[in-house]
Amino acid sequence: MNRWDEEYKTGAHWETDRPSSHMNCLKKYLFPHCLILDAGCGSGKDVIFLSKQGYVAFGIDISKEAIKKAKEKINRERLNITLDVGRLESLPYKDGFFDIVYSGYVLHHTNISSSIPEISRVLKTNGIFYCVMFEDIKYQAASKFDESIDRQALFELLEKNFTFIEKPVFDSYDEEDQHGKHSHKRIRVVCKKVEPE
Repeated sequence: MNRWDEEYKTGAHWETDRPSSHMNCLKKYLFPHCLILDAGCGSGKDVIFLSKQGYVAFGIDISKEAIKKAKEKINRERLNITLDVGRLESLPYKDGFFDIVYSGYVLHHTNISSSIPEISRVLKTNGIFYCVMFEDIKYQAASKFDESIDRQALFELLEKNFTFIEKPVFDSYDEEDQHGKHSHKRIRVVCKKVEPE
């Protein structure tokens, strides 16, 4: 069982039925019947919210447990959402399929040199990539859950595949979960896929 299956089996601290606060910011990029992928959908809170708003919603997550929970909620609410178990580094969708890809707090757990080009591949030209991720996670006591990414490498990959349509936002906050107190440095980017000249 992978880390994410364990987290979802015992109840991950981020699991709620409320959509993430980023749904309000994402709204301005949505349009009737757009095809949107929640890349790292977890147990479904945002993909379910998007479907209820009338968008054609798809979700993918590496955790079979998360997708199982999401499917149970979707079946209870009788929603039409396509869910897949899979990795962002190898998305099971056609080139240029989605109008929008949203990824909340997942990209930093992937190999960004593969996941960012894959997200670009499945987006239509002029499609939007809205991403919130952690640049750095540090626990007060050194932990196997400490993570950081190289900001320069991240932005080089983003600029190679997209054009920024909003200035990136950087902030930080502290929280405590079952693994202890820790701090997050967060990045939010909104990009558009453009064809190379």
